[in-house]
Amino acid sequence: MLSEIEARIKTKIEEAGTSLSQWDVQINYGIKTGFNDAFIIDEETKNRLIKASPESAEIIRPILRGEDIKRFYSHNIKWLIHSHNGNTKKGIKPIDLREKHKGVYAHLAVHEEILAKRQDKGAHWSNLRNCAYQDEFAKPKIVWGNLNAEPNFTIDYEGMFIASPSVMLVPSDDSIEYFLSILNSSVCKFYVSQLSYERDNGYIEYQKQFVEQLPIPTGQSLVRKKLVELAKQIITLKVSSGSSTQLEQEVERLVFDLYDFTVEERECINQRYGLLR
Repeated sequence: MLSEIEARIKTKIEEAGTSLSQWDVQINYGIKTGFNDAFIIDEETKNRLIKASPESAEIIRPILRGEDIKRFYSHNIKWLIHSHNGNTKKGIKPIDLREKHKGVYAHLAVHEEILAKRQDKGAHWSNLRNCAYQDEFAKPKIVWGNLNAEPNFTIDYEGMFIASPSVMLVPSDDSIEYFLSILNSSVCKFYVSQLSYERDNGYIEYQKQFVEQLPIPTGQSLVRKKLVELAKQIITLKVSSGSSTQLEQEVERLVFDLYDFTVEERECINQRYGLLR
């Protein structure tokens, strides 16, 4: 049960903005393979399969799992065998691995009994299931794992696939870094924790149905611009293993300003949900 001040904070958040799902965005889960052990491979296996069939490079794509996604950055170490099921509306046929991807087919055939029985399959047991929003993966998007102790959101600018149950958010305008700043704040942690479930060791379920309810303020143009600039700087520093603590503290301050929190309300959030203590 919320304390009086926590209830006031929650109300203030809800009155300050519009739920993320009501913005012009698409929020979807990652790719469901039905059996990740077969379709998600490491670097060594990728290289071996491409060496056997060079054409297979076009269907082996980088993929992020929940554990690869960190706060403001990610680390791609796995690859997806993207034997997609085609697209009838676009006249794209399902991938037939037996034609020119025989090495990949042999790799999957080891698991044929399991793959043939799975529900998430396409026209052939070696195909992935249909994915209506497959083209969305190629766009710049915010991605996150669904179970984290802290908000771990980052941006994928490179068109990587995301493994379910991780989630992606694709905005239709230039607000992606603005959204990222708010999602990576203690305000997000506070609000999602009121809707979600807390697991062992303080882990919170950042599932789609919870995160999409977070109210996002429109914000003054100068504040939005500053948050966008800060997010870009933090991403650059994270990639190069630099320290971004000072910049993240500034993001926190600006996000608190967006929701017009008092000093007392800010202290309350920081005591239990603060990210930079």
